[in-house]
Amino acid sequence: MGGTTMQRKPHLVAWDVVTKEKAQGGLGLRSMRQLNSAFLMKLGWRMQAESSTLWARILHEKYGRGRDWTYLIDRRYPCSNTWKRIMETMHLTEQGVDIAIGDDRLAKLWVHRWLDGKKLAEQATVEVPAEHLHRRVCEYLKPETGWDWAQFAPLLPSAILQHIASNELVTEEVGDKLVWLVDKSGLFTIKSRKR
Repeated sequence: MGGTTMQRKPHLVAWDVVTKEKAQGGLGLRSMRQLNSAFLMKLGWRMQAESSTLWARILHEKYGRGRDWTYLIDRRYPCSNTWKRIMETMHLTEQGVDIAIGDDRLAKLWVHRWLDGKKLAEQATVEVPAEHLHRRVCEYLKPETGWDWAQFAPLLPSAILQHIASNELVTEEVGDKLVWLVDKSGLFTIKSRKR
C-alpha cells in the first residue's frame, strides 16, 4: 500500500510492471534472473571466442580435461555452481553462435553453422556417425586438391554438396572466428542478449 499525506510508505508496483519497457508503461528495469543468465552466457561465449586466454584454458583443463565444449554441456559431475550455471546457459549461447571460416582449424563441419547459418548435421540424408560429429572442416580437406568428398558426400543431398563446392575457403593464416548472430558487430553483448 502506498503512503498518504500524513505517512510515508513506498508505493508498491508489480514486478511485471517494473520489468516492462518504459514505452510500454513499465519502469524499464531488467529482470535480475534474465540479466544473470545473460552474464553467464557472456562467460560461455568468451570461453569459446577467447579459448586461448589463460583463464579459459584453466577452466577448460579443470572441468573439460581436454574435451570439446559441446561434449561438456550435458555432463553431470562434481563442479562449482558457477560452472554448472554456465553450462546450463550454453544451449542458449550455442543458438546464437555462428562461425566465420578462416583457416578451418576451429570450425566443425557438422555442428557449426558455417554454411548459410545451418548445421550440416541437420541437413544430412542419413545420420552422421558419432565419430564424425566433432571433426573440424580442415579434417575433410586435402592440402593439394581441396575437399575430400569421399568422407562426407554420401551423407548429404546433392544441392548441399553443390553449395559446399561453390564456397571458396580461405587458406591464409586467418583463424576461424566465432560470430554472435544477434549483433551486427558479431560480438556478444549483454544488450544484444535481450533481443
